[in-house]
Amino acid sequence: MKNLYLLLAFALLFGTKTFGQEQLEVELIGDSRGYIAMLSLNEDEVLVLTRGEENGTIALCRMKTDGEELDYVAQNHLNENGYTMFGQSLLFRGEDDNMGVIFHKKRADSLWVAVGDIADDLKVTETGSVLLSSQGSMSPYFEEDQYLIENGHTFVVHYFTCDSTVRQFRIVRFDKLGNVLADRAFTSVIFDFDRLFAFNADSTGYLVGGCDMRQHPIGSTRCYNLDFNLDTTLMHDEIYWDFPLPGWRGSIVYPYIAKHPKTGCLFVVGCSGYDTQGNEVFQDAMIARFDPNMSHIDKWELTTDTPADDQRAFYKSIDFFPDGSIAMCAMVQYGIYVARFDEDLNKISEVFRPSTGTMQGPFEICAMPNGDCLITTIDDKIYHILADSFWNVEEAHANGLKLAIAYPNPGGNEMHIRTALKDARVEVYDMNGRMVHSQEIDDEVTSISTKSWPVGTYVWKVYEGVSFSSLVECGKWVKE
Repeated sequence: MKNLYLLLAFALLFGTKTFGQEQLEVELIGDSRGYIAMLSLNEDEVLVLTRGEENGTIALCRMKTDGEELDYVAQNHLNENGYTMFGQSLLFRGEDDNMGVIFHKKRADSLWVAVGDIADDLKVTETGSVLLSSQGSMSPYFEEDQYLIENGHTFVVHYFTCDSTVRQFRIVRFDKLGNVLADRAFTSVIFDFDRLFAFNADSTGYLVGGCDMRQHPIGSTRCYNLDFNLDTTLMHDEIYWDFPLPGWRGSIVYPYIAKHPKTGCLFVVGCSGYDTQGNEVFQDAMIARFDPNMSHIDKWELTTDTPADDQRAFYKSIDFFPDGSIAMCAMVQYGIYVARFDEDLNKISEVFRPSTGTMQGPFEICAMPNGDCLITTIDDKIYHILADSFWNVEEAHANGLKLAIAYPNPGGNEMHIRTALKDARVEVYDMNGRMVHSQEIDDEVTSISTKSWPVGTYVWKVYEGVSFSSLVECGKWVKE
């Protein structure tokens, strides 16, 4: 699984000079470079962090949301050794609204995480760096690391380290100049890769938790509150994963956590792990809301059927609009799923970008000030999803999006229709044009039993409007 993430990270190739002009889909072309991070600048501009043209370097690109590249500035001075950086990097804004970047770099035989200021001309000035590993010491798993930014001047990086005999989960707190303020390592038996989370929970310190590998596969969850010195102030069990959902135990796997900028609540995207018998499920991509102390407030379940690592964006699954509403993304049938929620986690709408035969899952979502979304994907593209696409059928179709989807496809004895449409109806036909099923849609997921249907291909149609006269979506579904 970890190799999959690493390969996908290297596979994200961006073009350098000319961008396409399509409104929704921008395919980056030209000399290849890898995608790293993205930050919205205004309603129609975004800053993109990419790999530079020289080995081991990074570059910043300011581009319009229609794909036009405005500036491209290589940062060749930030890495002296020609080392190809990997792992997560992050663009951010500090309290003074100045932009900054956290990134990996190579010095001599050592690996570092560095902080830099971004000037108006997109030139990065490194302000400090922290040693992650040196030759002969533990090697960090960079695809697992994450950054926490307290105020644009103080940072935390957490990651796994491993050598031939010892594995640890390490947390380092440092300032903008690279001074280490606190450093702590947990033994690996406390946390496994798939159920790890860490977050700056509130003004008192941090929240760290994950599944205890000693009781794998069910596992028990340990949750630690840490102060700013990274000392434990409270430890509790079975809090984070304790979802009383029917049929499964409720563990969220591969969590991504983001704090709401207004309420301080924590929003988590991930997928279910095991049912009540301890069997792997990996079917339900979820977004859940917690208060800053991780007490369960609300949840939302997004039912999909792809493998666990495909349920969520690989790095950034959640972003927030200026009005406080939430954008989230996940992978559905190797395509893209995007949903909008209000602050109370009530779903506003959802859209789907079906797969075209290749893996198109989201890598990162960026909520724009005007309500649009930008989605970077693992098939080397940026998708610009207009705000109107979330509730306007014609606008959604014009931009290659769907408002309903059938899954799993192919499937077996049950077919599911997911849509946020209300007052709708689904009809299913065999290839002879005979209707085999019809029912009104009164929930976000409509489950249809197909046990009596012969193996073969079927056509599904979703209607809305007066007397369900308006065809909204249709497609083919295969029973195996």
